[in-house]
Amino acid sequence: MFLLDLKNDIALFNWAPFLGRIQTTKLADNKYSFDGSGNFTVNGDWTLRFLKHDILRYVLEIYEDHYIFYRDQNIKLALPYDLNRIESLKAEIINSDSCISDDWDVATDCFDKIKMFEYQLFAAILDGHDNYKKDYFDLRSNVSILNAGEVSEYLEGNYYLLILYGIADDDDYDFIVLEYLYGNRIQKRCY
Repeated sequence: MFLLDLKNDIALFNWAPFLGRIQTTKLADNKYSFDGSGNFTVNGDWTLRFLKHDILRYVLEIYEDHYIFYRDQNIKLALPYDLNRIESLKAEIINSDSCISDDWDVATDCFDKIKMFEYQLFAAILDGHDNYKKDYFDLRSNVSILNAGEVSEYLEGNYYLLILYGIADDDDYDFIVLEYLYGNRIQKRCY
């Protein structure tokens, strides 16, 4: 979903399906909110039912001669994590030939550990630990099995959310979902 300023040829907002759901609410005659929610694992455990979280809100106020569009900074995803767990998982995965194998049948034995590592990194980055960004954005190239199925889609949504939060940009990762007509302009307008 795009929210476009057609007169000025600007995308104010782009919601990708990998993120979850978006709900538009009319708050007043001239005011609308766009509330995003997504489902996330419970402490990185994919065997448990995912929990719904509010992840962001944008507000559009329309006046006769202008409009105001902004992100409500009070709505932001926060997930628990453990820095020691991140370091131990990183060592286990990177030092394991089976975990980093390009043969997904071999890497399957490490899949739960890999998904936990992804979750822990993501949660730490959300909390301001930028030192883990490189590890996170290199996951797809370093751990081949993360390019498989629903995990790949989940990861793409997480990458995209980091852009909407202003934590990441196109220089950090090749954001495939942003390769749209207005994609390169959106992050400049949404923060």
